[in-house]
Amino acid sequence: MNYKIRDELQLHRYQKLSSAQQSQVDQTVQRHLMACAKLGVVSETEATFKEAIDMVTAGRWEPDRPLEKQEGRWHYDVYTAPLREAA
Repeated sequence: MNYKIRDELQLHRYQKLSSAQQSQVDQTVQRHLMACAKLGVVSETEATFKEAIDMVTAGRWEPDRPLEKQEGRWHYDVYTAPLREAA
């Protein structure tokens, strides 16, 4: 864990996890931090740390999977109101 967490309760929960579960929490937080850095957004580490612990303890953690498509995943057409089309 190379990030700073000040919430003592969450640190205690983290320390009670097995080493495999701690690794899963670390991977989740690192993914979040890398995504925030890529987008230039200030990361919310405390909340992410808590949510990662909750995911791991609930058994909902999944490892990263490669993207099926490397380009953008979603595309939305711009809605044009019928009144604008007529004008």
